[in-house]
Amino acid sequence: MIKTTELQTAAHYAELAYRENIAARKLRGTGFIYAAKYESWASATMFWLEADKNYLIFRGTSDPSDILLDICIFPSYYLGAWVHSGMALAHKSIKKKILKVLRRMDHSKPLVLTGHSMGGSLSELTHLLVQREFPKIDCKCITFGKPRAFMRPLKKRFPKDSMFSVVSSSDLITRLPRYLFNHGCSGQNLFYLASDGTSYINPDMSFVRDDFKLYRGIKDHSIKMYKESLSKIT
Repeated sequence: MIKTTELQTAAHYAELAYRENIAARKLRGTGFIYAAKYESWASATMFWLEADKNYLIFRGTSDPSDILLDICIFPSYYLGAWVHSGMALAHKSIKKKILKVLRRMDHSKPLVLTGHSMGGSLSELTHLLVQREFPKIDCKCITFGKPRAFMRPLKKRFPKDSMFSVVSSSDLITRLPRYLFNHGCSGQNLFYLASDGTSYINPDMSFVRDDFKLYRGIKDHSIKMYKESLSKIT
């Protein structure tokens, strides 16, 4: 399925993407063969880190202008699917750069896509792009606290065990937008961090609903909290 260390590494990189002042040059010499940073007019930010694997890390919501994209909940047809229009706009703004990176990278290495919040949704849309344009790449997508980006109903979109959504028990953002959209695909694996400190893979959804506590809805969305919760798992 997936190793805990893979989730911990992805969470570390997702948190790294929040440091707005970090430059790619600061990442060189720390075990990476290559490190670069890409940005778009829609404030979408992506890091490409290359070691034994290729990592594309997308920054989540951090700028006030990002909120405008988050609330654009009307559906838009993008990459062959009906998706959240704000997420589609943000992804489209950096799509050319993503494709340029995908063409340049070593396809013999596995590719890991990751991000938190809106960055998780951009990772998910990039996973869809990879499947359409580069189906032979060994690609895995790991997201943290991502909002719902795809319109209902659920559909099989990605290869088995290639999509992992890490969700904290009361993370309100993972339940939004509420009615028109769903969590992405029928084959998605849910790594669930319960309120009692226990972790589950693909738990019963009735348990997930009962475990939700509204008063913790915003606190449980923090990428710092995700990283700390995963670090306690051995």
